[in-house]
Amino acid sequence: MAVGKRYIVTKASDDGTFEIGDHVSTNAEGSINCREAQGWIDACNVVEASAGMVVEIDQEWIVQRKAKLREELAALETHNVFEEES
Repeated sequence: MAVGKRYIVTKASDDGTFEIGDHVSTNAEGSINCREAQGWIDACNVVEASAGMVVEIDQEWIVQRKAKLREELAALETHNVFEEES
């Protein structure tokens, strides 16, 4: 998993920490957030807690992220901060 992306669990972890349908993401220090659990697993426990887990990128998150980026780009294009000097 890459930091900054959201994933959906498609196969639960062996110990049940992560369940099918959980939305998870990783942090720079190696911990994993879980939206459904409203918490995270510390980096030191990730190997054990995620053993057997399979994830795929959250397609809904991609759609939402693209829409947000398009809005930000449109806002930049309509607000010309640097006006040309005459």
